Amino acid sequence: MPDFYRTVLTTTAAHGEVARFARRWAADVFGADAGAIETESGVWRNADQQLEVWSGAHDSDTAFELRWTLPSDEPGDRWLIEIAAACDGRSGEQDAQTTIEAVVRLDAADPRSARAAGFRKLSFVRQVIDQFECRSGGIVLSSEPTTVGPEHAADFVGQVLARADRTLPLIAVSLDDSNQTAFDPRSLQRDLAGLALVAVWGSAASRRIAGLLGNQYACYGGAVRVYRPILSRADSPSRHRYVLRSRALQAQFAQEIRHFAASVNRELPSDGRCDEIADRIRLQERARLASQVEELSRALQTKIGVGAERSESLNETILALQSQLRRVEQERDRWRGQAERLDQALDVVAAHQASLEAPPPPDDPDSTVDAVQLAEAYCAHLDLFANAHESAAASRYQPASAVWESLRRLDNLGQALADGMDEAQIVGWLRTRNVDVSTESSDTMRRFGAERRFRNADGDLVEMQLHIKLGGGGSADAWCRIHFRWNSAAAKIEVGHVGRHLETSRS
Repeated sequence: MPDFYRTVLTTTAAHGEVARFARRWAADVFGADAGAIETESGVWRNADQQLEVWSGAHDSDTAFELRWTLPSDEPGDRWLIEIAAACDGRSGEQDAQTTIEAVVRLDAADPRSARAAGFRKLSFVRQVIDQFECRSGGIVLSSEPTTVGPEHAADFVGQVLARADRTLPLIAVSLDDSNQTAFDPRSLQRDLAGLALVAVWGSAASRRIAGLLGNQYACYGGAVRVYRPILSRADSPSRHRYVLRSRALQAQFAQEIRHFAASVNRELPSDGRCDEIADRIRLQERARLASQVEELSRALQTKIGVGAERSESLNETILALQSQLRRVEQERDRWRGQAERLDQALDVVAAHQASLEAPPPPDDPDSTVDAVQLAEAYCAHLDLFANAHESAAASRYQPASAVWESLRRLDNLGQALADGMDEAQIVGWLRTRNVDVSTESSDTMRRFGAERRFRNADGDLVEMQLHIKLGGGGSADAWCRIHFRWNSAAAKIEVGHVGRHLETSRS
């Protein structure tokens, strides 16, 4: 039965508190035998549901496990919900940590049919995060989204977004020009509590974050981005899915982003801590029961009057066989557990490798603004000036996909130049790839050169005569020009204008 989603949390709350909280939750959602569920280990049935609860302790080890199976809305489909909590520290010590692992599995002919319901099947995770201070990878979790202002952007990048031990995906929901988001981030975070982090920010915070990580990691203008764990400036921006506002506004997108975030979370292997502690306790319980069997066996032999010599020989045989059996069972269980964990790790590695080799393609742009946003997010060898965004906002050129394709060509050109290609080959390189490119005439520069000078991030004017030519026709909206130049010091292609045809000596 495949994982629908799973998560691993830690808390400094005592294991007993977490186990009692989980029992109360189970008694409430199961709807029967509440008193027994809150205090005992056992198996309970209620109509077509089944609940199994087990808890154990040995020395400083404590563990709790819960398995709840119930039908899906689709005939024949079934959910399996597993919750485990374990602690290997002594109760009351400051360094004692309780590890909580929660898994939702779905046995269904078409798992997609139950996506919407799946994220609410395990309300326990959200409730336990609300009840206790829980962490994942060192980050304190919440069932509410984080609002990031420009004054907190640097701290947020260092302490959350680019944190080396972040294990959960982070979904950035940016504000558009009307200070609105494409969907409700609070509902998203409550559904994905313990599975993903949700942050909301505006354009000022986005500029601060882009300044720290690079423009290719920006998210702004109502767009949504999923930042995978292990983020750095050297990372490929295509690993971190960027979704345009026009796509995020679609009715089904809010559910799709939930599923995508959960799929990223599934790529991370379980640390196996809960299983390891529970296995140790079960082995101790098995040894204790075996010892009791031996005592009963000896007592029985004495009662039936077996001769001393025969009794001793029989006891030795029984003890030797039982000891050998225990060793075989322990070895079998140990290797079976290791094999299962290795299989899971191999599946995780394969999924992670596939995500690196085949990142999801970006959405097709609906406008020139969309095309520039995609270039900002995915083109690591471009530096788009503020005027590139402003000119794109004023452009009505179609098809926007042609603008996006031209910017991608420039990004490829930037890679070639960074790899050592001579700057004198720029025009020829683009023309061999069917890109219409030219430079300005001396007369145009003499009369209209000021229009070809654009301010960079430092406020300096940069002249750009080279430009890509798109479209043609009578109206201004039928034309698009992309002005650029190669900055060898920064090893990037600077883009100053993406929009209307600028004035020329022929205009």
